[in-house]
Amino acid sequence: MATYAFVTEWRRSLVAYILFLVVFQGAVIAIADLKRPHWGDEDHFIQTIRRFGSDTSLHTLKHYNEMSTPLPFVAYAAWGWLVGFETHQLRLLSVLIALLTYLTFHRFLYVVSGNARMTLLTAVFLTVHPYMAGLSIFVFTDMLPILFLILACLAVVRRNAIGLGLALAGTLLCRQYYIFLVISVILFCALEWLNLRNSASSRKRATLSMLPASVMSLIPLGLLVLFWGGVSPDNEMKRLYLAEGFSFHPNALTLYIALLLVYLLPIVVFRWKRIYCHWRILAASAAGSLWYWLFPVAPSKYAVAIDVHTVGLFHRFLQWCSSSEVFQHLVF
Repeated sequence: MATYAFVTEWRRSLVAYILFLVVFQGAVIAIADLKRPHWGDEDHFIQTIRRFGSDTSLHTLKHYNEMSTPLPFVAYAAWGWLVGFETHQLRLLSVLIALLTYLTFHRFLYVVSGNARMTLLTAVFLTVHPYMAGLSIFVFTDMLPILFLILACLAVVRRNAIGLGLALAGTLLCRQYYIFLVISVILFCALEWLNLRNSASSRKRATLSMLPASVMSLIPLGLLVLFWGGVSPDNEMKRLYLAEGFSFHPNALTLYIALLLVYLLPIVVFRWKRIYCHWRILAASAAGSLWYWLFPVAPSKYAVAIDVHTVGLFHRFLQWCSSSEVFQHLVF
């Protein structure tokens, strides 16, 4: 009976979520218009996809003019061979990937929580995020690694070593910086194994099996790095953006911290009493805010070089509200 109730609740939540997706994604498609001109990075992404579509040689793989790994471009090129390489035709794949991502996220939430209402509300919250709405229709390379990330999390929960290895490899073949996810999974599995080391449970063995799977997920990216002679394809973009090598940008960390409040604002408003429940939290927050004045939010010099003076949609919104930099910094 418990299993039946579990499945029934999940199905009800899923049906409600699918109905929401049909309405919301339909509205996004109608507003954005599949046939509108290229938007933002779509211009060079679609050029790269068409290059893979017309030339699948090793030369293309080594020199395509992007910084990120090739799986999204190959996937869109394969889609293009099936339905065509016009912009509106490629955008259809973005819609399909987004829907699959949303449904997988819904499943992951319910597996973790077992709470149908929380699953539905949280899935809706992710779906209406402005960035997710944009990624769900335009030809960007972000949604596919997000899908693999969710699949990796689901594999960890289910202790599925093979699924985990494939999902982690997928994230790395979409974006190199998803190495953070591999490191996180390895640390998680190692700590859990240490916690279970005195037991002979099947969970301990399953956890241990995920460690080699995580390490092996690095192999495809490692082969690409050897082939490229670096962490990205050999092209002009690499010579521009990696001219100074790898470096940490504390201004970017400032932005990420600030946007935690911006994009979680509905939750913060709903649970503010619990979040800001003690004077020590407020004092630590005030002291930590001094970081901002050392490393304020600012576009990189490469962005400024191409006349981009904002960092993300919220920064652009603030600039639309007021051109005053003082105002923008005060909000952040």
